Amino acid sequence: MSITIGGGLYSVLRRAGQEAVRLKKLSIGSDDLLFGLLGRYPPLRAAIPVRPQPEETGEPPHPSPVDPELSVELTVELTRAMREAYWRAFGWPGPARDRFAGTPGWEPEAAAVLRVAAHLAVRRRAPSVGSNHLLEALLETPGSRAGQHIAQAGLLPGRLDDVAARIWPRGDREPPRSGLAGPLRRIGVLAGPDPVPAGRLTARLVASASRLLTQTTPALGWLELEAVAETVRLGHDRTAPAHLIMAVLVLEEETRAGELRPAAPSGAANEILLSRFGLARQEVGLVVAGKGHGGEFAGPQPRRAWRTDRNNPPWTAAAARIAERARELSTLGGRVPAGAAHLVYAALTDPDDSAPRLLGELGADPSAIRGLAAHRLGVA
Repeated sequence: MSITIGGGLYSVLRRAGQEAVRLKKLSIGSDDLLFGLLGRYPPLRAAIPVRPQPEETGEPPHPSPVDPELSVELTVELTRAMREAYWRAFGWPGPARDRFAGTPGWEPEAAAVLRVAAHLAVRRRAPSVGSNHLLEALLETPGSRAGQHIAQAGLLPGRLDDVAARIWPRGDREPPRSGLAGPLRRIGVLAGPDPVPAGRLTARLVASASRLLTQTTPALGWLELEAVAETVRLGHDRTAPAHLIMAVLVLEEETRAGELRPAAPSGAANEILLSRFGLARQEVGLVVAGKGHGGEFAGPQPRRAWRTDRNNPPWTAAAARIAERARELSTLGGRVPAGAAHLVYAALTDPDDSAPRLLGELGADPSAIRGLAAHRLGVA
């Protein structure tokens, strides 16, 4: 059974990074995880009455707790979330030496606690690693910094059981975060069975701001940003065509998980494409993670700040060329607003053949994918 990282735990990781930044730390520790958990679920403070953390004292990290062995798939999923959380808080730390398990910026103790949480999720046969598993892992590691905070505060076990039961009556069932499809749904690029909270005026304002920032449609702009995030999650040193393909797979995975559908007028550009050929984000990600992605870096990118921002990994010339070609394609043929299909078609027709080779290695037919994308977009 494939286990994912729950949205609640992802939120805790993000808060842990913010806590470390607030305290001017250089890395994220188990104590930051504890305070991230308390920040995400304030009722827990009634049972764990800890005080705010002092600023970093320079105290050496504690020995790591027992570190369980996880499957490669779960290790990669957990590593992806940890890398992204650090990047969102501190900026890009550079490529990881171990592409499958390296987590720059995380103290070994904190990484071990999170692996304990993931191991508990497997033992409980949970569909995802949740915040309740992290709380249990923190309580099982009393020698950690987080454990010392809890001991000094005076844990109230009976009250903790009651509070945890109210927060997670059947475990933490918050679904995985929808970081790409969620925003696109809120601005009307995707539609679902339930209405979104934001009104039409808000959606139009957000969409207009996105176009102004990225100089393209919201769908293509968000896909480019997602490609940067995929580069970080996979521990690579540059955003290459493979990461653009990964961004499309993330969109398709989240679209299906949320029972969403593309909305007019860009529906044809954002319909499920790669998944129709048996490609799935998790399996493709394992292959992409193990590959080196070379290619010369792109030159200056006017009005494309996210490609050259020092807090992000740099783009290759091929990836930048493909993204620009996707923009141009929206003015041809059926003039469908730029989206995922434009990006895939541009990647499969670019002089750099790394994207078609990757899809071929995965058992898909690049020519068939290119043909379906061309048909949807009305281009030759």
